Amino acid sequence: MKILHTVISLLLPIFMLTGFSSSSGIYMITPIQEREDNLRQMLTLSGMRSSSYYLGLFLADFLLFLIPCALFIAFVLCFNMKTYTKDLPDFIAIMVAFGMALITFTYFFASLFDS
Repeated sequence: MKILHTVISLLLPIFMLTGFSSSSGIYMITPIQEREDNLRQMLTLSGMRSSSYYLGLFLADFLLFLIPCALFIAFVLCFNMKTYTKDLPDFIAIMVAFGMALITFTYFFASLFDS
C-alpha cells in the first residue's frame, strides 16, 4: 500500500503540470482575439477603463481555473487519498497561487503575439 501512495505522489504532479501547461492556451484566446478585433479601443470609447476590463477577464479565467481544482479536491476527498488529505489546506493555497501566476504569465506571454 505504501508503494501505491508513493507512485500516486510521483505521477499526479506530472499529470497536473501536463494538464495545466496544455490548458494555458485557453487563457490566451481572449486577449489575442480582443487585440485582433480592437475590442479594448471600443470599450475605452464607450467609457470602460482598461483596468476594469483586465480585472474582469482575470477573474473569469481564474474561475475557469478553479473548476478543475475543485474537481481534483473532490476526487482527493472522495477517495480519501491520505497523501494529499493530510496537507490539503497547504495544497489548496499552492494551487490558488499557482493559478494566479499561470494566468498572469499567460497574459504576459500572449502580449508577445498579434494573432
